[in-house]
Formats: sequence, C-alpha cells, structure tokens
Amino acid sequence: ANWDVTEEVKLRNDLQNAKNLAEARNQELEAAKESIEHLALHDYLTGLPNRRYLDRTLEERAEECRNGSLTLAVLHIDLDRFKQINDTLGHRAGDAMLKHAAKVLKDCVRSTDFVARIGGDEFVVLCAVESGTKKLSNMAARIIRELSKPIRYEGHECRFGASIGIAADSGVDLDAKQLLLNADIALYR
Repeated sequence: ANWDVTEEVKLRNDLQNAKNLAEARNQELEAAKESIEHLALHDYLTGLPNRRYLDRTLEERAEECRNGSLTLAVLHIDLDRFKQINDTLGHRAGDAMLKHAAKVLKDCVRSTDFVARIGGDEFVVLCAVESGTKKLSNMAARIIRELSKPIRYEGHECRFGASIGIAADSGVDLDAKQLLLNADIALYR
C-alpha cells in the first residue's frame, strides 16, 4: 500500500482544532450566560438576591407551604438612621453599612431562609416555620440587636438600627403577594 495520507491527517488536525475552539467558545458563552443571570437576580452591592429573585422565590416558598404543613413568614426590614449616615458621611459609608447589614442578616438567619435586598435600605427575609411566632420574634430581636451594634467606618462610629414588620400565613389559601404586603404594612405600623 502506498498512498499519501498527509491531507487526511491535516484535515483531522483541522477538525480537532475547530472542535476545541468551539468547545472553548461554548464554555465562554455559558460563563457569560451565568454571569448575566446572576447580575439580573442579585444586588450588585451586597450580592444578595434582588426584588426580582424575591418575587420568584416567594411564589416557590408559598407553594411549598401550601402543600406542606409549614407557615410562610415574611420579615420586612428597614434600616433606621441609614439616611443620616449616608447624608453625613457619604455614599461610600452608606454602601459599607448596607454590606454590613447584609452580612448581619445572613448570619442571623438559618441556611434555609432567604434574604434579599429589595432596594435602598430595605431587606426581606423569607422563612418557612413549623408553627408559632416565638421563633420569628426571637429572630427579629436578634437581627435588631446585631444591627444596633456600632460599626467603625474611617474613624467614625456609625450606629443604626432596624424596624421589622412580620407577616405569616399558612394553608391552601396562602397568598404570597398579600403576605409581602402585610409585612410591609406591619413594618410601617
């Protein structure tokens, strides 16, 4: 047998290179897609889920609670005296306080709870609890206590607190949107 296989080997190498390039580009596209999805569903400053992600998760958690024997609780949190810090020390100080608040919230809740920043200095925590409001009030008290501790920022001692509105409901008639609205009403009451 004597024939020249140079062209076939070159073609096979070209095909392998094209395949490798296509796989690399596919990985880049997948990473870009994941990054875009993350940015669309998370707050850029704190890294917490945003309002859009909250709305999606609220419906999912409500459905789980309707089908199970769990109570869905919404804690709507507003930082007290945040505007004063932002106005007197500037937006960088305000950003630092928001990051601190996000960390405190994550540390004060269970790993199964959902924490979101819904805008400005407002946050929401979603909890599925078995029954009773004692755990919820204890969690709210712990959050308020931790957020009330002073924070050092560029030589200044910053103090702020939190107001929390809590709403909880269970059963087949659980209305997630109304529950969020009720927590908002409780916060401002």
